[in-house]
Amino acid sequence: MSWRSRDIATIAISAALWSVLNAMLSPVFFALTKMPFLCDLLGILSLMIVTWRVRRVGVATATGLIATLITLSLNPYMIQFIGFGIAAILFDLTCFAIGYSRVYDRYNSALVLIPSVAMAFLSGIIIGSVFMGPRNPDFVLWWGLLHAVGGVVGGTVGAILTLSTTKVGSLRSAILS
Repeated sequence: MSWRSRDIATIAISAALWSVLNAMLSPVFFALTKMPFLCDLLGILSLMIVTWRVRRVGVATATGLIATLITLSLNPYMIQFIGFGIAAILFDLTCFAIGYSRVYDRYNSALVLIPSVAMAFLSGIIIGSVFMGPRNPDFVLWWGLLHAVGGVVGGTVGAILTLSTTKVGSLRSAILS
């Protein structure tokens, strides 16, 4: 199944939005709170929007990889973002395995938390083990759990956004149609 031009545009817009907001806002939020929740929220919202809109395998992976390249071009010191690029692959595969129609079904809205929390936890484990404290397994687990909390927040906000617009039906038909 090939991607249409509007699918590619959705990927590009989601990746650019994630990258720019993350590069500009997440360092400020992290400096103030020392918590990684905003980067998880931005990433999960971007991945949820692109998978909800396109519903094809590979779109979350492409979004994550493009967002990683854009983020590193905006701020080369944000190498920890590589963890989010890798974790986007897990988000993609999890949504595909569950089924896009089931993930974004308004009657099974809790299913959207599975890819969100899995992606955030994996990104936290990658960032914690590779970039922050590889010699301390307790810290790596703690960092992964903090990211998982961000995954719950991002998944909840994303579910509210996608499910409310699915119910209304106006936003999905209006986005790049």
